[in-house]
Amino acid sequence: MKKSQILLILFVFIFGSAFPQCWEIFQYPGYDHTSAYDIDNGNTVGSYYNNSENINYGYIYDGSSFTQLNYSNHTYARGIDGDNVVGYYQGADAVPHGFKYNNFTYTDLDYPGSYSTTLMGIDGNYIVGFYQPASGNQAQGCMFDGTNWTTLNYPGSNRTEIYAIHGDILVGYYDNASWEKQGFMYNKSTSTWTTIDYQDQTYCYGVNATYIVGYTNNNHNNRHCFYYDIANGTFTEIDQYPGTWHSLTLGIDDNNVICGLNNYSTYSRGFNLIIAPTVTTQAVDNISAMAARGNGNITDLGIDNPSAHGVCWSTSSGPTVDDDFSNEGSASTTGAFTTDMTGLTPSTTYYVKAYATSPNGCTAYGDEAEFTTGEAFTLTLSSSDNNAWNNAVVNLYVDGSLTLSKTIEWWEGPESYYFDAQCGQVITTVYVNGNWDWPNEYTIKDPSGTIVAQSGQDWAVPGNIE
Repeated sequence: MKKSQILLILFVFIFGSAFPQCWEIFQYPGYDHTSAYDIDNGNTVGSYYNNSENINYGYIYDGSSFTQLNYSNHTYARGIDGDNVVGYYQGADAVPHGFKYNNFTYTDLDYPGSYSTTLMGIDGNYIVGFYQPASGNQAQGCMFDGTNWTTLNYPGSNRTEIYAIHGDILVGYYDNASWEKQGFMYNKSTSTWTTIDYQDQTYCYGVNATYIVGYTNNNHNNRHCFYYDIANGTFTEIDQYPGTWHSLTLGIDDNNVICGLNNYSTYSRGFNLIIAPTVTTQAVDNISAMAARGNGNITDLGIDNPSAHGVCWSTSSGPTVDDDFSNEGSASTTGAFTTDMTGLTPSTTYYVKAYATSPNGCTAYGDEAEFTTGEAFTLTLSSSDNNAWNNAVVNLYVDGSLTLSKTIEWWEGPESYYFDAQCGQVITTVYVNGNWDWPNEYTIKDPSGTIVAQSGQDWAVPGNIE
């Protein structure tokens, strides 16, 4: 076993699909092919190999580095739960044999009397997969509870392969009497089988408490990924990663992060995927000199309800939540929302996008909108003898509401501050004297720059403006 630093990680946010998707694309350093088969709390397992080297290795990827799993000539890591990894290896006989890995220790796990055993999933003490009997060549589904093995075959099927387990639910695929591949869900508590048939040739590969993930293989070359809502019995198709021959979704963890592989013409890459919410941006309204109202619409909640939503804005095109943003909190339903943008600069063009963030950190954005703030009044503080305000304060009110409360430090100034006021509103000030009755000044200018009020000019001690 060895640990290797990651060579390539690519985080990509995809627009223009049925819904936004956050992809993390990764590659085992120096190898042409990397696949990801299962994920648990940020740890992904799979295998990798080179076109020029006829050896497959397993791995554990923690988001920043890889741990190699090398039990024999060919090692395939396929399932993970906590510190336990299951999969299969091929020795000199090229026959698959099951194994369990935990903290540098490998344990052989073969179905008793079988010719070959392929282990694919683990949840607690339970391990699932399939085996080939010593006589006969059709795979039989199997489950190991830590002590006993059980054969599990879809009723009337020619072949059954089990790929994952979560709690009482097992998933995989079977060949029916016409040798057509169909996905299934099996409840080990009630011993009931349910066909999960999205399109032709359906494979169910991963499961958590809420969803099943897998793909279809129409005409053996037209593959479509999906996630299936167990409670509602509904399918949602997942768009493949751009530029690939096809994408395969193969695992899902309790955080609803999906893993799999992207196949290109001569290489493949593993991926972790988050299905984000979908949000659109509407026109900004209620625009004033220093504030405006943003408008958005959550049109799809994604695979998880958003944990945050609002708008983000910047004076540069392409705002994100790394810029100024509002947060209206979590969302449990789709629909329109409004949010306030404050602290804006007068007479300035802003760019704004609505956003929604999933609980596992994937943020979706709407299209960009643009608006320009209005003009503002200005309050300017200064001092005739440049020794500043000696702790004096001027409070400015618009229609009786405190809008500004300002002072300037010793030996500093002049300083100016914007504030909003509309035609017909009444502006008043209250001056609070500092340590001494020194000649401080302040002026108020309208948006055109015309002085509309002033106090304390020509070395006079300032007072109030009514």
